[in-house]
Amino acid sequence: MVRKKKKPILGKVIDCKIDLPPRGCPGIFPFEGCTNPIIQLDQKGMISCEGIISGRVLCDYQPLQGVTVTLSSSFTGLVFDNETPVTDSTGRFSTRVTVAPGTSIIPNVIVTATAMVIGKTIKDSISVRVDCIKCKHPELMLDPIKEPVGCKGAKLSGRLLCDGRAIGNAAISFIIESPSKRIVITPNPAITQSDGKFTATLVLFPDVKETITITAITKLGGKKVTSETREVKVRCVKCENPDIKVTNLKKIDCRAIVSGKVTCDGVPQANVPVTLTGSPILKYKPPVPVTNEKGEFSAVVKVKNGTKFQSAFYKAEAKVDGKTVSDTDRVIAGCNKCEKPKLTLEVPCEVIPCKGTKLTGQLTCDGTPIRHAAIKIAIIDSSPGAVEVNPNPARTNEHGEYETMITPVSGKSEDISIQATTIFGDTVIKSMIKTVKIHCQCKEPTIELDHIKEIDCCGKVSGKVCCDKKPLHDVKVKLSSPTLHFDPHVVSTDEHGRFTSDAKVPPNTPFKDVIYSASIVIEDEEIVEKAFVYAGCRKCSEVKLIFKVPPYVGCKGARLTGRVLCDSRPLEDIKVHFEVKEEHYKGVIAPNPAITDEEGNYSAKIISEYGMHDRISIQAYVVMDGKKISTKPYEVHIKCVCPPEECSCEYD
Repeated sequence: MVRKKKKPILGKVIDCKIDLPPRGCPGIFPFEGCTNPIIQLDQKGMISCEGIISGRVLCDYQPLQGVTVTLSSSFTGLVFDNETPVTDSTGRFSTRVTVAPGTSIIPNVIVTATAMVIGKTIKDSISVRVDCIKCKHPELMLDPIKEPVGCKGAKLSGRLLCDGRAIGNAAISFIIESPSKRIVITPNPAITQSDGKFTATLVLFPDVKETITITAITKLGGKKVTSETREVKVRCVKCENPDIKVTNLKKIDCRAIVSGKVTCDGVPQANVPVTLTGSPILKYKPPVPVTNEKGEFSAVVKVKNGTKFQSAFYKAEAKVDGKTVSDTDRVIAGCNKCEKPKLTLEVPCEVIPCKGTKLTGQLTCDGTPIRHAAIKIAIIDSSPGAVEVNPNPARTNEHGEYETMITPVSGKSEDISIQATTIFGDTVIKSMIKTVKIHCQCKEPTIELDHIKEIDCCGKVSGKVCCDKKPLHDVKVKLSSPTLHFDPHVVSTDEHGRFTSDAKVPPNTPFKDVIYSASIVIEDEEIVEKAFVYAGCRKCSEVKLIFKVPPYVGCKGARLTGRVLCDSRPLEDIKVHFEVKEEHYKGVIAPNPAITDEEGNYSAKIISEYGMHDRISIQAYVVMDGKKISTKPYEVHIKCVCPPEECSCEYD
């Protein structure tokens, strides 16, 4: 069949050089062997301030060159340097992307790539997490991991902070250095909660016995943040030689504790149920205890009251990796409950000095001394940590007598009540309460004020109270100053002797060295410590808002920039808002508001809709001390016509 030659059609000549791709160009020089085109975006996971979006185009698993890819995002604050990259000889394409400064963490931002190949529209999308948080000092903490880690794995936890503030919704990834490569962490990445904390699980595969390292990493405000590397011993191997041992009991007198340990190849076995059995007179609670992380188990064994003392046996049995192990021991057991138990407490002096004194007493049952009993000393009606008792509990000797030492804490002078208690069988036995006075005068009370470099309108003062170089707890500290105002002005020290309070400077106070003092009263004696701090509070007499607007905005958008000054001084962390007077304008300004940096500078980007050709008015404003400060409206010419009226090799 002979085709007829078509008549030439006169038209406009476009002088554009076209390079023929090696494997064809869709719609112009199609590659006839290609039937199944696909587009693939590389997984990114996270973009912090800036990053690269990339991918490739294939057809029948062969790379395609010269394919124009159109990129788009569900978040307007994610800006592509090139929204229509072209694939290279390997079929790959890429472009740089930026996130608007000041953007908090936004999850599930959808990035989509589309292309037209042999008349077919192909598409792929990925989900990314974006941010551009302003953060000078990011800190990522990975908590210590309890080791060794067994077959059940271990919980990982930590926290992400930015300049002391908790950061939520951040993706934390983990790097594992493992010789066997048989260890994983799930989820990876983990997502921080609103308090900045994150958790994950360390999972072991069988037949692992090694030392690994774990490091947590993330990216925040464009900065890579790395935690301290944790070294962890892991062990998950099949048990060869399981063993169980019960602790030898000398006697069961109504009640005792039976305990033991389960191991395998010498390694403690956790979470193993142990079945306790034995002579009929023995009753266990619980009858099936479970081993702890150290492989230890314990249960209370009781004998019914009135049971004569006799020989009995007790047995512990467990199953480890399908192998049954047991251990048995014998003991003398019985129960003749005491009718008239008595516990005494003797305090040799009415006033206990700094060096302390001995507490003594005796435990008897129907007049018979009770030996090896644990006597607990309880301090009643005293301030926290007023005295120390050592040992506590004390043990009775063969005569039923016990002895311990009570020592006042330095700087304490008050009345206290003391009582001795013990458990005999199922009965709680208490002594008479003894009330005495402790008196340990503080020889060298001191106040240490922390150094403060400067207070600009508001800040904090802190310090420490000690007595003979030891921290004093629950001491009231009074703060005063002719210039500073403290809230509260009377604070109490914590268990470490420390105190803190907010300090404010009145408005329009010039900066100068300001004196302040902290005072305490110890045994009717006032102790005062003074310090100086450079403080002041200058309010703005004139706020200057500078706004620079481009006269023309094309399809690629344009930058809005400016600066905020207070009496010629730059203002940091100020929100600058943008307003477009025309309500019909459908473009985007991001971020809005923009945040000033330490030099007072701010920046945002204005992006228009395709097809728009108009003039709009934009103005910027800030709110200072409740007052709105605005710039004058600036006229901007918006031109983003699609397609352009005139053909060109390169569109704006």
